[in-house]
Amino acid sequence: AMLCLFLVAVTGARWYQLGGRMEVLLVAGIAAFCCPLAKYNGVVIVPVLMCLALARPRRAGMIGIAMAPIVSLILFGGFTRLRYGAVHFLAMSSYQRSAEMSTHPAVITVGILAATGIGVLPLALSLFLVRGQKQPRLIMVVDTLSLVGSVWLGFQLGYPPISIFLLAASIGLTTHLLCLALKEGWKSLRGFDWGCLALPVWILAGFVFQFGVMFTATRYVLFLAPPAILMAMRAATRKPQHAVLALALAANLLLTVSIAVGDLLAANIYRAFADNELKVLVGSQKNRAYFA
Repeated sequence: AMLCLFLVAVTGARWYQLGGRMEVLLVAGIAAFCCPLAKYNGVVIVPVLMCLALARPRRAGMIGIAMAPIVSLILFGGFTRLRYGAVHFLAMSSYQRSAEMSTHPAVITVGILAATGIGVLPLALSLFLVRGQKQPRLIMVVDTLSLVGSVWLGFQLGYPPISIFLLAASIGLTTHLLCLALKEGWKSLRGFDWGCLALPVWILAGFVFQFGVMFTATRYVLFLAPPAILMAMRAATRKPQHAVLALALAANLLLTVSIAVGDLLAANIYRAFADNELKVLVGSQKNRAYFA
């Protein structure tokens, strides 16, 4: 839901900039207002919309859309403060930063990098990432260190070879994406290209926000896929051949189907438990079973 609201707000804001239609402004404002209420990391939309506001005319309306998520958080925080005695966002942040629940920054970093690479980025996107402009030596060094470090970590954790490969590939893709975001962001900032700056800001702000929570998962970074795809395609100087791109898309589809099948098998565990184990546990007695 948050990803849908995020895309509607950004698309509507851009459409409003081009056409100036008030009904589009209203839709974009409502979507931006609801975005952080669906998931707190939706607040990342604020710096993205501010970049767009600096890029084009109708800045007053654009700033209004960008302020809508902040207003929604203030109103929701005030409601929870009056109803429950604490601002929900601040209470959750304090809870996650406590000594009992906090996670070591290194663990969070590895989790975010591993969840983003193969979990969020399409495999076909790697064809555009490797076909960009000549990469600076620093980026090549960072890519090499990330691959070597992730392979070493996989061995230390006792992963099988296929898991080590997937871990290294995922972390390597994410690291390269972050380097590309920093490079493109600095390039846009030096040229005062605020519209293009919105994509790197979207990615970098999304990553920074994840360090404020105690755990990570693919669903929390899924909203980084649209800017990553657009930025990688924009930065690529040579587009892949149609046959190569078709093979990459087929491999991506195969991976998606395999993940879906795995999720189905995992979900069926609960159904099998209810159909088999629970019947044996309860037996023929008409007693209720409670689980904690």
